[in-house]
Amino acid sequence: MTKFFIALLSSAILIATGCLVGSAEAYWLVPSYFLETLLLLAFATGFLYIYLDRAAKDMFVQMYLLTITVKILAFGAYILIIVLSDQAHALGNVVFFMVAYSVFTALEIVFLYRKKTRS
Repeated sequence: MTKFFIALLSSAILIATGCLVGSAEAYWLVPSYFLETLLLLAFATGFLYIYLDRAAKDMFVQMYLLTITVKILAFGAYILIIVLSDQAHALGNVVFFMVAYSVFTALEIVFLYRKKTRS
C-alpha cells in the first residue's frame, strides 16, 4: 500500500510541476481551482484505493462499480460548481480536472489490478 501512496504523491507533484512550469513558460494559465482540484482528486483517489483494497474478494467488483458511480456523481457536481462559479476560466479548470483525473484513475487501476491478480 505504501508503494501506491508514494506513486500517488509523485503523480500529484508531477502534475503540479507540469502545470506550474507550463504556466511559467506561458504555454497556459494556472487554473483558478488548481490546488483545490489537485487535493480533491489526490485525497479521493487515496481514500477509494484504501476502501477497495480492504473490500472482500467476492465483493470487489460491486464495490469498484459503486466507487465509479460515486466518483462520477461527486466529481460531476464539483465540475458543475466550478463552471458556474468561474465561467471565464471554466475551460482551463475542466481540462486540468480531466487530465489529473485520468492520471489518478489510471494509477488506481494499475495498482488495484496488480494487487488483485496476485491474490
